[in-house]
Amino acid sequence: MAGFDLVLILGLVVGPALSLVVGLVTKASWSGTTKGLLLTALSALDGFLVAWEQAAGAGQSFDWRTALLVAVGAFLAAQAAHDRVWKPSGLTAAAQGALVKDRVDLAA
Repeated sequence: MAGFDLVLILGLVVGPALSLVVGLVTKASWSGTTKGLLLTALSALDGFLVAWEQAAGAGQSFDWRTALLVAVGAFLAAQAAHDRVWKPSGLTAAAQGALVKDRVDLAA
């Protein structure tokens, strides 16, 4: 049983990193709504994968309540980490400029 608890803990530990992942794959000019929807989708994927792995490891059927619980926990952890750690430290801005950049308008 302890192995399955580890999967749940790992699913929630991934949560704070999800906001940095969103920063890496979005442009700074994108709206907060778009970034929030992407964070929600990644949190849902995290919850689904954790619940699927837990069910597959135990030989049981998929439990949507576990998926929902982990998804909500990951989303809340990601949002809290973004507001309290990543944004004040400047890591959010650094992540947004790392992979996907906004086009520079040379005519302006």
